[in-house]
Amino acid sequence: VSEADVRQRISGGVRPIPVHLVTEGSAFEVIAARFDGQAWWFDQIDRRADPEVADLLKAQLTQLTEIEALRFPGITPEMRVAYDLVSQQTEGFSPFHRDGRRLKDALQVGGGELQQFQDRGEYWMVEWTTAEGDRHTSAIAKNDLTVISSGICLSGRDRDFDLQSLVGVMENRD
Repeated sequence: VSEADVRQRISGGVRPIPVHLVTEGSAFEVIAARFDGQAWWFDQIDRRADPEVADLLKAQLTQLTEIEALRFPGITPEMRVAYDLVSQQTEGFSPFHRDGRRLKDALQVGGGELQQFQDRGEYWMVEWTTAEGDRHTSAIAKNDLTVISSGICLSGRDRDFDLQSLVGVMENRD
């Protein structure tokens, strides 16, 4: 069932609909539901649906794939909505965890390690270490991870670097 199909059948607009007494299935499995005039009730798992799609969505959820990066043949806008709803209730998908993962990944590419970070509005104050264990604190822009302040003098060229490249700069500064 597509969003256009739902628009034609249901008044009140397209939106996620709670289905009561779901006794079978798991996240992302397509089901058939029946409407009694007041509520939607689980009828059965839709055996015509491709089970591989549910498996792909579950695998992406386990890997904490962001919805923007969710791509595979056959994915529909409705599947994206379902994925978004499930991810909102999944540990590791909160904005704090997502931001931390983004910073951690950027530092790891450069060979550094995230210790902690604090939200300062437009930027993060990031505490991190080099592979040698040297501690640094840097102000990093949220939108593109460019350096606002490296924590050392870069002759006004802080914004020429991003968090990944800053690790190498710090390790080779002597």
